[in-house]
Amino acid sequence: MHQDIQVREGNAYIQVGRHPLLLPPALARLLNEQMEKATSRSLVGRLTPRAASWIFPGALAGRPIDGPKLSGRLLRHGIDVRASRNTALMALASDLPAPILSEMLGIHINTAVEWVGHVKRDWAAYLAARGGE
Repeated sequence: MHQDIQVREGNAYIQVGRHPLLLPPALARLLNEQMEKATSRSLVGRLTPRAASWIFPGALAGRPIDGPKLSGRLLRHGIDVRASRNTALMALASDLPAPILSEMLGIHINTAVEWVGHVKRDWAAYLAARGGE
């Protein structure tokens, strides 16, 4: 939502959960442009106060665009977000236990366990290989 973007001391931040994250200047400019032109396709959405509207409005009033729809739009412009998404998930899964990952990202616990399993290091093969020295 618009109120999730804050500018302080010349820096732009996006609120993610309880934490403000510093945005790179180029991304902050793009988000600012998007916020200026973002309009809802529904009449009810267009009547919503600007501060309570979504940066990426969906087809239904008061709802943001869903992930697959946004991903499809980006893909039409040659931006494939799947590799970046998976890399980010793997980086988080390597540092966080599954329950925290699940809660933080709002994904099902089984999905979080699966991601943590993908990055889990199996030291058994390494130790077995070293045992022959």
